[in-house]
Amino acid sequence: MKQIIALLMACMFVSCQEKRQTGINETIHSIMNRTAIRNYHDKAISADTLELLLRAGMAAPSCVNLQPWELLVLTDKESREKVVRGLGCNDFVSTAPLVIIPCANMQKIFDGDTYNWMADLSAVSENILVAAQGLGLGGCWVGGWPNESRVSGLRREFGLPGHIIPVSVLPIGYPAEHPEPKDKWKPEKVHYNKW
Repeated sequence: MKQIIALLMACMFVSCQEKRQTGINETIHSIMNRTAIRNYHDKAISADTLELLLRAGMAAPSCVNLQPWELLVLTDKESREKVVRGLGCNDFVSTAPLVIIPCANMQKIFDGDTYNWMADLSAVSENILVAAQGLGLGGCWVGGWPNESRVSGLRREFGLPGHIIPVSVLPIGYPAEHPEPKDKWKPEKVHYNKW
């Protein structure tokens, strides 16, 4: 399996190099075309694709490179139904063939860190969603933290220890819907050299 992952990554690197030479950038395309997907085909995600998603998530930057993340990966129906109970809503989550819950490990942050861990886990979540888009998958960001009822519900359903905080819930699958991406570009929100 390691050889397959290495081959896939090498192919992706070569493909990206070729695209750069022709002026097409797959990364930008994935970022600009990512939308929230809440309907999925009943099709499993391969172990190799799952590992690519997890590797993409863990490639995120982190404060002082502490990497305070843990990833809870749910692939069976029973576990995905626990997520819905833990969240208290969002029934569509259990219909995704894969759910990844990026969690903050509060034992891996430095003293005095108030919220850098939240930025770190947000970067992990976004990396996973953009990678999913690039791999022909779709996903949706469902909030965990700071909603205490969701955090405690997910802790209860999965037996998470007190130092683990579920930050987001990412249902992922092959899209059964194709909403148009929203154009969120607003030049008036950009400030050059002064406010």
